[in-house]
Amino acid sequence: MSPTPAGRLPGALKTAAAVVLLIGIGGGAAYVLAGKLAHSTPPAATAPGGSAASATPSPTPCGARPPSPRPLTQPTPSSPPANGPAWVNTPLGVNLRSAPSAGASKVSTLTQGTALTVTGRAVDSSGNRWDSVSVGSQSGWVRDDFLVFSAIKPVSGEGFSLMIPQADTWMTQNGMTDVSRPDDPTLPFLRIQTSTTDTLGVQLPAQFRSDVPAISDHTALIQVWSYTVLERVTRVPLDACTLASAYSRADGGWPYVTSVLVHAPGRSYSFTFFTSTPADPAVQQVLDSVATA
Repeated sequence: MSPTPAGRLPGALKTAAAVVLLIGIGGGAAYVLAGKLAHSTPPAATAPGGSAASATPSPTPCGARPPSPRPLTQPTPSSPPANGPAWVNTPLGVNLRSAPSAGASKVSTLTQGTALTVTGRAVDSSGNRWDSVSVGSQSGWVRDDFLVFSAIKPVSGEGFSLMIPQADTWMTQNGMTDVSRPDDPTLPFLRIQTSTTDTLGVQLPAQFRSDVPAISDHTALIQVWSYTVLERVTRVPLDACTLASAYSRADGGWPYVTSVLVHAPGRSYSFTFFTSTPADPAVQQVLDSVATA
């Protein structure tokens, strides 16, 4: 069953089946089996002469164990503008209605990616926020949570489609689709991989350390397309030998890695995000836009 326009999804949600997810970081690996994550524990880094390297060297030499990650505070999200440009960010589109209510008559259905202009805002009796919008010769009201307020563009691959920020670039190579941001050319923002089996090997970028276990940050059940799936956020250290600026980054050389696995009939999809903050709003924007075969 597919979700319907103007509503997030019907109440009967499909639950992602138990699959095996293998995450490879160079020679290291982590496994997800039926929702449980376990990291292999490599030996501690060894300094010349066979002694264990210091856990917190200063300055940190290339190849030594990285400093412990420092916690980062997520900035308070700003309220969306009450007027100005916006774009539809839900895969089946959103209903344009004559009044700020789900019971109001439908004017039309706006497809994903439609650009419109917000001219006002109202809140209904259930607390849902609605935007007064105009698009071409039409005007009406749409639910605010189906819109984004910065430009987006489509990306598609084997069995999936989604929207990414307009300024981002993407490339598909060796069965992987990487999305890159102009403000962080050192790491992809998103890596997408697909498989026709229940086992999906996820290859992380070579800039990450393969000998230091990831540190769990948090997990949450989220909705992607018509599936309820587990979102897993970890911190994985960068390799200062590969990326000299690793420890000068805002995340201290420990980016947040947000992993989502969607298991659909006949195909599995992994969406892996690499960000400097624990809850980058662009991650949610992309996940809200995903459609799978």
